[in-house]
Amino acid sequence: VERWLYDLLCLDAGEKDYALSHAAAHPSKCELYWVDRDALFSRHSAAEAFLRRVMALFVSSHYKNSPNDLMMLSDAPAHELFVLLGPTKADSTRLPDILCAIQVCFEGGISKDSAVKSMNRGSRPHGDLIPWTLSQQFQEPELIEFAGLRIIRIATNPSVQSMGYGTRAMELLFEYYSTPKPMNGGGAQAKNTNVNADEEADDLMEDKIAPRADIPPLLRRLDERRAEELDFMGVSFGLT
Repeated sequence: VERWLYDLLCLDAGEKDYALSHAAAHPSKCELYWVDRDALFSRHSAAEAFLRRVMALFVSSHYKNSPNDLMMLSDAPAHELFVLLGPTKADSTRLPDILCAIQVCFEGGISKDSAVKSMNRGSRPHGDLIPWTLSQQFQEPELIEFAGLRIIRIATNPSVQSMGYGTRAMELLFEYYSTPKPMNGGGAQAKNTNVNADEEADDLMEDKIAPRADIPPLLRRLDERRAEELDFMGVSFGLT
């Protein structure tokens, strides 16, 4: 049972999982990819190996990790995952080395009336950290209406840290959301992250727990997916 829990929750993900299989390409030749979480958690053997690499990177970059982090990554509707990869051959059957991983969440887009009611009660709902902090600090409920993105985690492979890969990943992420481009053929529309609570409950009640027969591609180029519309991008962290 203990071995099963370790495998299920990636509790033993470590250096052997994120070790590079070959020399990394120059940052300018690397591209950022969007990770389809339905495929990532499909229990496919390749997806499982890729997930362990992602979790190993996150563990290497932060002293505090828990199974809750894996749960948030798997099914939090407002969360997304991006990875920076080097160039790969079209006929390659080997999993690509992850040079940098970025976990983000979408915030804001809340009605002004809801913000005013919460501020009058002196309470702040869970989540939407940046909009709530700004609206309370400046006493401007309108700020909560802006939709944005908060970077939760960014982890560069320890083998290539301080070599420009994290900077390259951030540049590509900022470009993706700040300069929307038409999708190349076959692209998918970005998911709507503002999920109504009642609709989400209905989906959970009707969802059938069974192995997926139609697993989507694990990785998608950014020009194959339309970006969500944002007013801001930010990060939140503590200072000592």
